[in-house]
Amino acid sequence: MSNYTTQIRYICESLAGYDRSKGYMSIDEVIDKSWDKIFPPSFVTFKPEYRPVLAKKILKHYYTREIGSETFGLFQLRLDAKLSVIMPFYNKLYKAFDKDYDILSDTDVTIDHNRKSKGDNSSNSSGNSNNEYSGQDINRHSNTPQGGLDGIKSDRYLSSADISDSTNTNKNTNALKSNSNFNTTEDYVQHITGKRSGMSYAYMVNEYAEKLKNIDRMIISELSDLFMQVWDWGRFDGEE
Repeated sequence: MSNYTTQIRYICESLAGYDRSKGYMSIDEVIDKSWDKIFPPSFVTFKPEYRPVLAKKILKHYYTREIGSETFGLFQLRLDAKLSVIMPFYNKLYKAFDKDYDILSDTDVTIDHNRKSKGDNSSNSSGNSNNEYSGQDINRHSNTPQGGLDGIKSDRYLSSADISDSTNTNKNTNALKSNSNFNTTEDYVQHITGKRSGMSYAYMVNEYAEKLKNIDRMIISELSDLFMQVWDWGRFDGEE
């Protein structure tokens, strides 16, 4: 029972269409049907899909607390004003965390490489070639009878002969020389990401979830002054 105003659970049940209080086992069902009728359209989160998640966490946390306003309309006004002030900051916090945190990666390193090379290349080559030729030339002169050529090869009619020796020598020398300079610069960026530590994926997922919960807790705590500082831990009305 409410002592001063009304508990948030009664508001949820009424907006969900129930004419009597639901038991503990129906809390999620009641909140699913009522949360978007409590939170104003101006309530936005860093991701649209996270809006109902956070809204339901808030309602479940304060489910048995009395609102700190005389009417539900006044409570909505104060809720809207409070969220408009705090959510821009927390959305930036969510975004910064979500952007910088890869749930399945623990390494994100960027390395700038700059490599310079400078030097000279030179080469020398030489070669020699020698060609030598020697030989003997013999010129034979024969006086043959008219119409007779049969004895030429046997030198039967040889009358004179000239003999000369000849020697030819060719020498070539080749020399080649080449020089070249080089000056190069190599720039590139190496980006390394992934999992390199010994942490298990299960641990990394839990760590990510805990960091999100920490931001959720800060938002929930900021809304505490919208509720009466009294709690009702008694039996749920309508429990079976």
